[in-house]
Amino acid sequence: FDALERPSVFWGPEDIGGDGWPRFLTLVELVRDSFAPFPRVLPLDTIERAVRHLPPGARIFQLGAMQTRGEVMLRLCINHLARKDVPAWLQAQGWQGDADALGAALLAISPHVRVVAIDVDYTAAGIGPKIGVECYRQWTDTDPAQWQPLLDHVSALGLCVDAKRAAIAAFPAKTEFSVKGWLQQPEDGAMFPVVFQNIHHVKVSFLDGAFREAKAYLGIARPGVKIGSPSGPVPEGESDEWLST
Repeated sequence: FDALERPSVFWGPEDIGGDGWPRFLTLVELVRDSFAPFPRVLPLDTIERAVRHLPPGARIFQLGAMQTRGEVMLRLCINHLARKDVPAWLQAQGWQGDADALGAALLAISPHVRVVAIDVDYTAAGIGPKIGVECYRQWTDTDPAQWQPLLDHVSALGLCVDAKRAAIAAFPAKTEFSVKGWLQQPEDGAMFPVVFQNIHHVKVSFLDGAFREAKAYLGIARPGVKIGSPSGPVPEGESDEWLST
């Protein structure tokens, strides 16, 4: 019950790059004021620098209020941020971590991923020391072989035990339903002929000069098609359902 009383909640803001910082600060203040017991004091100057110094093309795709990790914190999740730009972007906000070591760690992991996203935490004291690196492969490819190079790398770092690795690799699957089956149970004007279950992403956390832990996030999705237009996918976010944990 205690965990349910202090949830972690994430919002997906509208497309926000470096020039959208005034709009984003308004959202941050709204979260701060309405998501009790979120701290009344947040390093808005640091967060402003974070958004204003985003390189061209980089975007904030999630804003999270984390209340289950001890001190309440705000998390920004950034995508379309080039690997080479990450250390300098963090240093511009006052991050005190080892930028050279982070750059080397990102360089070593980059051959094993399709894209990465960066997670950064903020408290009343400023930017946090731990940096999350979300590693993605191809979502609709349910062949676990695509994840093996990354899992090899994570295992070599001592961050993945064999039993968990085997369980993670066994999760991806694709379930296709017969036409009769998905015509019998339409929902909200859409049909769902297939269910994907896959590794959504693997996150490695960088702290004190090295990757220190790894987590696998598993996902389930069922993309839909509109009734009467079997070849046309339902627009993203309209009837698609997904779950990651």
